[in-house]
Amino acid sequence: MNAGAFNLGAGVSFLLLPAVQVAAAPLGVHGSYLAVLVTGLVITVLALATSLLIPKPVDAEVEA
Repeated sequence: MNAGAFNLGAGVSFLLLPAVQVAAAPLGVHGSYLAVLVTGLVITVLALATSLLIPKPVDAEVEA
C-alpha cells in the first residue's frame, strides 16, 4: 500500500508540475521555476497533513 501511494504521488507530480511550468511561462524563467517550486511545496504539505489524519491503531501495542 505504501508503494502504491508513493507511485501515485510520483505520477501526480509528473503530471502537475510540468503543467504548472507551462502555465507560468509568461512569468519568465524565474517566475515559472518559483511557481513549480511553490506547487511542489504545497503538494508536500498536503501529503503531510493527510498523513496526520491516519488513525493510530490502539490494539497494535504489545505489553510485556
